[in-house]
Amino acid sequence: MLSKKSTIFTHSVTDFHVLKEHPILLGNYFKNIKYENKDKNNLTYKFFRYLMELFFKNKNFKLNSFQKKGCDVIIISNLINENHLKNQNDFYFGNIEKKLNDSGLKTFTVLRNFTDKSDKELLNKLNKNKILLFKTTFFFKEMYFLYKALIEFFKVNINFDKPKIKYLSSNFLSLISFKSIISNLRLCYQINLLASITKLKMVLITFEGHAWERVLIKTLKNTNPTIKIGAYQFSSITKYQHSIFRKLKKNYNPDIIFVSGNITEKKFKKKFNIHTEIIGSNKFFKIKKSRKISKQKIFLFLPEAFYSETSYLYDFAIKCAKIYPDIKFIFKCHPMMNKFFQNNRDLKNLSISRKNLKQELSRSDFTIFRGSASIYQAVLNGSIPIYLKNKNEMSINPLHAVLPKKNYVSNPQELIKFLNKKDLNQNKKLINFCKNFFTPLNHQPIVKYFKKIH
Repeated sequence: MLSKKSTIFTHSVTDFHVLKEHPILLGNYFKNIKYENKDKNNLTYKFFRYLMELFFKNKNFKLNSFQKKGCDVIIISNLINENHLKNQNDFYFGNIEKKLNDSGLKTFTVLRNFTDKSDKELLNKLNKNKILLFKTTFFFKEMYFLYKALIEFFKVNINFDKPKIKYLSSNFLSLISFKSIISNLRLCYQINLLASITKLKMVLITFEGHAWERVLIKTLKNTNPTIKIGAYQFSSITKYQHSIFRKLKKNYNPDIIFVSGNITEKKFKKKFNIHTEIIGSNKFFKIKKSRKISKQKIFLFLPEAFYSETSYLYDFAIKCAKIYPDIKFIFKCHPMMNKFFQNNRDLKNLSISRKNLKQELSRSDFTIFRGSASIYQAVLNGSIPIYLKNKNEMSINPLHAVLPKKNYVSNPQELIKFLNKKDLNQNKKLINFCKNFFTPLNHQPIVKYFKKIH
């Protein structure tokens, strides 16, 4: 990516941005890693839906009269569940939009649609400060993006040698791996178009190390260098997190990095020569005092937003429920996975929860997890964290630096060591780590930065 031959189109290839050591993500690179990242829509159906969107649906976005008057700040977030439109706070940014508006900075939130609902079904549910991005742009733009993807495929395969790594997948640098260029360029075109209409001065994006983040930063800086980009690290950091900490060529890096707490602030200051500010997180949870375990011990499962990870944890939950019939097991899907899983009617002590996370955390004695960032909230709520490890993979544990080895399990039989516990006392090192990873949400650093640059 640092080569002189790399262009904005090279940076648009998602596979060139290795996020972390997660088995689902590494499956894109190595043929010996077999994980199913299920989406019930097959490729043929996806292509059919794309054509329908391209020829018969709205393009880019739809602005109301209030939005056409312009704004100071745009927040780019994701809509991963239709029900989130009912919430006052954003799933990622919490109440930041409201606080910025209250501070005199006119702010809109742009939503990328990751639901299975059509634009038409969602538009009427948006409030006046929300803008929904549509799935396609103009026909000739789409053809241009397709053309650029094909050209980049040939350029990369001619100018760069495929690394000689054992078990490297044949799909790496294949034509299909370059299709991500189209969606990444489309997103950047839509945001750039929105910026020209609203005359915005600052853009806040989620920051995980994805290709689209860097390409959008480059696109906006090329078009209007006065626009400032703030990148918000909002989620957990694993031991081998990579692309989020990788500094790329000029104009691919944000102007300022906003972080969730003290832990990540220190990490970014070591990796980046970019100003970093703590704004906290809506995942912050007030510490609850140690509490006694309920008479019927309750185990909560917290999977991530991957089908295979959810399925893996759910299979483990079923095994546990069969072995321990007197123990209650609650399975809380990530909002993106709710549609795929239903209750097992044969197991009365295992249920899939439709309640909100705070409700489930308030009654759970133990929390079994793998890569979920919600484990920080569980710890601060007084629940004992238990990491489910797979012996054939690298750890994806967000608490890898502080979680005692006794809190690791690899099979249901190992849960027996937790069943005789009489209280839920946590070690102070674990609590302090979680307390400093997600601090209370605070919009003031954003306001101060905006006033400083304008």
